[in-house]
Amino acid sequence: MKKLVLTIALFSLVGCAKEPPNLDPIHHAQFISDNYLMVLSDFEDGVEVGYNAGWLSQKDTYLVAQILGVTAVAIHASPDGARVIALNALDQISKSVDLTKFGPYLNSVRLVIEGL
Repeated sequence: MKKLVLTIALFSLVGCAKEPPNLDPIHHAQFISDNYLMVLSDFEDGVEVGYNAGWLSQKDTYLVAQILGVTAVAIHASPDGARVIALNALDQISKSVDLTKFGPYLNSVRLVIEGL
C-alpha cells in the first residue's frame, strides 16, 4: 500500500515540467505527448511492481506490456492524438486484464492522463 501511495505521489509530479514558451505547434504536440509517455512508462514500472507483489499474473503482465508498447509507438507516430491513444490503451487493459487488486492503480493512472 505504501508503494501505491508513493507511486500516486510521483504521478502528481508529471505535470510539473514547464513547456518552453516559443514552441511551434509540432514541437508543442511532441512536448505534450512526452508527458503521456512518461505517465505510461511509470505505469509500466508499476505493473512490474504489481507482478512482483502477486497482484498480476505473468500472462496479464505480458499483455499489459504489449499494449503499452503498441501505445508508445502509436503516440510517437501521432503526437496530436496522445491523450486519446493513452486512454484507449487503459480501456483495453481494463477489459483484458484481471484487476482485482490492481484496479485502483489503473484508475489513478487514468485520472493523471485525463488531467494532462
